[in-house]
Amino acid sequence: MTGYVGIAERMPLEKLPVFMKRYFETQGEAIQARKGVLDKYIGDVIEAFWTEPKVHAQLACECALDQLAAMRDFHAWASSNGYPSPDIRIGVNSGLMSVGEVGTEVLRNFTVMGDEVNLASRIEGLTKIFGAQILLSGATRKGLSSDMVVRHIDRVRVKGKEGSVDIFELVCRKADLAEQKAAFLALYEQGMSEYLRGNFSAASKFFEQTKALIPADGPSKVMVERCMQYRQLPD
Repeated sequence: MTGYVGIAERMPLEKLPVFMKRYFETQGEAIQARKGVLDKYIGDVIEAFWTEPKVHAQLACECALDQLAAMRDFHAWASSNGYPSPDIRIGVNSGLMSVGEVGTEVLRNFTVMGDEVNLASRIEGLTKIFGAQILLSGATRKGLSSDMVVRHIDRVRVKGKEGSVDIFELVCRKADLAEQKAAFLALYEQGMSEYLRGNFSAASKFFEQTKALIPADGPSKVMVERCMQYRQLPD
């Protein structure tokens, strides 16, 4: 949830549990409807995982889109009851994880642990940098069907991992892709292709076009600035 700390600071204590209960219910229903397992709540964070063989990545991403849709109902309720209407950010990763009980005799929890869980959290953190709502790893991207529209956002180095990790934005289902958005994504893909080859001047031209088409697009803004920085570096 965007701006949760500020919301919690300003909201009366008797109202905050009501607000968060409705939020958790709305999101939890979307997760469980796609066979997700609710793991834990950490402040405003909802951690969930999927164990369905071969389709876990698809289910998780379908759920992420459902969660965005569910926020419209939450916003309607919040507005009619005098509450704020924040957005959400989602990070998705796929890989081997430890699933089971952890803790001591005093307190034990059923949860997921491991490096891939940590990577999902880091990916969620990247949504703030790129101004995107749903980001996923290349490992998750490989598990998606062709009806999911994604765009390549970045290739990042992650502490504790060898090599780099490709990061994608989940845009929408193919049936929901408007013609103008498809043209926008094609330009962005050309820019990313040039960028990954180190052709920053050529890449910048494509990203400038996408930025002009959708001025509020966070990834386009980031890539325009990054290309400018790389072009100024000495050979």
